[in-house]
Amino acid sequence: MKKRKQKALKYLGLSIVCFGLHACSIFLEPFAVNSENKVAAGGYILGVLFWVTLLAGAVLFGVCREIISKTAGYQEWKQKKIIGVFGFFRTPPARIMDPILLVSFALTIVGNLTGSIPEGVLLVVMAIMLFTFYLHMIVNGRIYRYMIMSERKEKKSEKEGN
Repeated sequence: MKKRKQKALKYLGLSIVCFGLHACSIFLEPFAVNSENKVAAGGYILGVLFWVTLLAGAVLFGVCREIISKTAGYQEWKQKKIIGVFGFFRTPPARIMDPILLVSFALTIVGNLTGSIPEGVLLVVMAIMLFTFYLHMIVNGRIYRYMIMSERKEKKSEKEGN
């Protein structure tokens, strides 16, 4: 079980890195179009970076899910849980990520509707919103919670065994 969980954590970490790069691709948006309103070289780089990092993050997370889903404990445990996108504040990291997500979501809406937030600041807020949305789904999700809960049970049983 430990080897399987370590392998899954490696893929989970790589998927988070890919999702972070995906969120950072928003910063290239100003370079996507040149002064003549035509797609510039930055636009092509943006498109490639956007889609490659999104797909890589999803595939790596899928591999992580496959590794964990083969454990007997997870099959029994997942039947009782709802998916992560619908849950808030379920884990300690989620208690940090979820408020950031909600605030950045509200700022993005206000900034787009009123135009009161400068474009550069709005790009940063949108990148934060996108990255925290991915983290929200991961840290509130069944895979992450199962790995954390099983780790707590292992530590508890080790303490009782000693």
